[in-house]
Amino acid sequence: MLLMLVTFSSYATVQFSREQCQQLNQQRKDIRQQLRQPYTAEQGQQLQAEHKALMRLLQLHCKNPQPK
Repeated sequence: MLLMLVTFSSYATVQFSREQCQQLNQQRKDIRQQLRQPYTAEQGQQLQAEHKALMRLLQLHCKNPQPK
């Protein structure tokens, strides 16, 4: 799902719904929690990349979430 949203974000700057933004923010929080746990270097790089992608989506598409 994340990959699909990352691809979508490069083509549009529409605002996501409040629900979508909340889901993305929860994913971001989950990744931050995982980063506080032990992980390998490879896992850390993957988590950091996912966190960066989620932050970009939130910044681009959740400035003014649309009501559903």
